[in-house]
Amino acid sequence: MDNMLSVEQLIYSGQILVRSEQIGLSTARTHIRKVASELSLDAENTSDLLLAVGEAVANAYVHGTPDLDNGFIYLEWNCDGEFITFTVKDQGYSPKQKPKLRECSHIMHLGYGIELMRSTMDEVDVHFNDGTTVILRKRITSIDSLRRKKIKVLDYQTEPS
Repeated sequence: MDNMLSVEQLIYSGQILVRSEQIGLSTARTHIRKVASELSLDAENTSDLLLAVGEAVANAYVHGTPDLDNGFIYLEWNCDGEFITFTVKDQGYSPKQKPKLRECSHIMHLGYGIELMRSTMDEVDVHFNDGTTVILRKRITSIDSLRRKKIKVLDYQTEPS
């Protein structure tokens, strides 16, 4: 079938590894938009994903990189046709450690990220083991439009430069 699957069989996945720097945040958001576009998600689902996953990536950038010169953030996504799951992993600190925050002009506005993620996603799990892993799941409400067409299974892999 030439690497084409119907939605009933769909396993749509990909991953990127981005540098823990501002350009890495932009790269991650670009890939979130690509995923939403490939899945023909509506504006509300796309916005929810950008907000929640973008926040998880931003948290990894601000809190989760012990080596500011060589740090990376891992972003993975999977869609089974009903749910989309994003995993964001950093190399950083557990809450018991005292991380050294990157300089932030908006430092007084920190502290609402997890609640923001929970308000836009169906499930949010946070694990601390060799860094922080945030798993975000959302039921996709606009996936029905995909049932009428075939889509290519994509696996984005980007290596940091």
